[in-house]
Amino acid sequence: MPSRNETNVPTKAPDRRVERLGQEVLLYCAGTAQTVYLNETAALVWELCDGTRTVEQIENLLLGAYPEAAGRIPTEVAQALRKLDESGALRLGA
Repeated sequence: MPSRNETNVPTKAPDRRVERLGQEVLLYCAGTAQTVYLNETAALVWELCDGTRTVEQIENLLLGAYPEAAGRIPTEVAQALRKLDESGALRLGA
């Protein structure tokens, strides 16, 4: 993943779909057998990666929604973005 830049705008790959099975969230790649398990934070980050929000805006939305987790949010967002980037599920644009 490129070096973290708060102005990066993550965008979902178009060939992915989400399936919710109870409390689990799975991200499937159309045309392959690739499946990525998303924890709660990663699932929220995925939903917020709509091509209009920067990494900083995504963090701020989560910080506002979960102030009790403020110490963990930046790290968890970075980990989720790295996982989604490595799986090819999103791309980061400046």
